[in-house]
Amino acid sequence: MRLSHLLLLSALFTALFGVGMMFAPDQILPLFGLGPGRAGVLVSRLLGAILLGIAVLNWSASSITDTTAHRAVAMGNMTASGLAFVVLLTAQGQGLLSHLGWPTITLVLLFTLGFAYYYLSMTGQR
Repeated sequence: MRLSHLLLLSALFTALFGVGMMFAPDQILPLFGLGPGRAGVLVSRLLGAILLGIAVLNWSASSITDTTAHRAVAMGNMTASGLAFVVLLTAQGQGLLSHLGWPTITLVLLFTLGFAYYYLSMTGQR
């Protein structure tokens, strides 16, 4: 899979999660075993806004050809998804997430590994 394809796939999934978190947190959060509450809705909407921004960046970056820019985009995505993986895995281990936590954790791990592959394969290239 090419980096441009991974970026487009990431943009798609990130946009889907972003739209759900931004516009339907009261429906999305309970699916993961989380109570919405006022603070949960606020944080969900902020997360949704950030996810939609990342989706736009990844969609836009899928058409660039500059290796240095690709490396920076891969590093940013690897970092964000890697940290999200740790947070989600910890939450799942503490019993904070429902059974839907595992597919989400798996998806985030796959994106982390994909972006890590591209980042590491471009190391030293300018």
